[in-house]
Amino acid sequence: MGKTDTKQYFEWIDLAKGIGIVFVVLGHAFRDEMRASSMVCEYIYRLIYLFHMPVFWTISGLTYSVSGSRHLSEKARYTAGRVRTLLIPLLVYSLVIYACFMTAYQIPAFSRILEGSSYAPCGVKDYLIRTFLAENPYAQHLWYIWMLFLFSLGIFWWQAISERLSVDWRILLPVSAALCWYLGYADFHEIHMPALGVYLTGYLIYFVCGAVLLSHRNILYGKAPLVRLCCLASWAILAVEAANAAFNLGIGDSGFFGWVRYTLVAAARFGVSVSFLRAAVHLEGHLSWLVYAGKKSYVIYLLHQPFCCAFVGTVLYNGLGWPMIAAYGICVVLSFAVPLLILRLANRIRIMGIVMKRLFNVY
Repeated sequence: MGKTDTKQYFEWIDLAKGIGIVFVVLGHAFRDEMRASSMVCEYIYRLIYLFHMPVFWTISGLTYSVSGSRHLSEKARYTAGRVRTLLIPLLVYSLVIYACFMTAYQIPAFSRILEGSSYAPCGVKDYLIRTFLAENPYAQHLWYIWMLFLFSLGIFWWQAISERLSVDWRILLPVSAALCWYLGYADFHEIHMPALGVYLTGYLIYFVCGAVLLSHRNILYGKAPLVRLCCLASWAILAVEAANAAFNLGIGDSGFFGWVRYTLVAAARFGVSVSFLRAAVHLEGHLSWLVYAGKKSYVIYLLHQPFCCAFVGTVLYNGLGWPMIAAYGICVVLSFAVPLLILRLANRIRIMGIVMKRLFNVY
């Protein structure tokens, strides 16, 4: 297998995206009430949430290093492209979701189900403010699109500036690590941080690490026994941390051991991300359905919430009393089937295709 072949190279990145989006959906399909009624669900949920977004951010950084860096001489074009492909879809989809929920509140059957949930009515101004504070009350998952816009554009311009100043842009590695550790400091000292601050400080490090990863290809491609050992240790650390959170074990809740625990978990999340990327490299040429899911991961991520996971899960499990496994399974299936069905319809219906491409960057 030619590791320098561009087509093959992109295939394993798509495979990694496919694996990542599967775990994103599996994590989002859990309802709070499901977790409260089952310790197994709570543990699985905690474990998935420890790694699924670090994995996605590492892959996002890796993708940026392949595409974004090529446009350093086309600053206006790249900036406009980020606005068109990320910022506009974020705003439009947020407004569509708001309109849907406000309409649902006018239907008595849906209104009764929603009244006891976290989807309380709010004004459109407050809703938009909360969206750009990464606290969208109806589609919390959109914070990723907003952060991706900020991270990719911010690092792009930092690269452009550092190139002119003859400064190595990778100085962001220790800076982002310091921000991540500050998040731990704030958590242990009960310093309140808004969601936007939590996401900025907590995930920038993984995006930056992903962006520099190709400079160390032996980590991904080589046998590297030490890397394998670190990946296995990372999984073990996150397995213990998930149990600590799910079962309230109280391991390293404060003091020196709290710092050690926080640092180990932060590092382990990157180690697990590397293990996913290494798996994708070695599985290249197989699992074509995951490659396809990876290619369509943006549309799946954008459209799977809140209607396929949160809303359906709330209606089936909370409202109609369906068994947990049935409600969860339907949420997972719909999370893939509905976005891909919309995509297929958009490819067949010209006007729909134009709208989806121009407003949602879906094609």
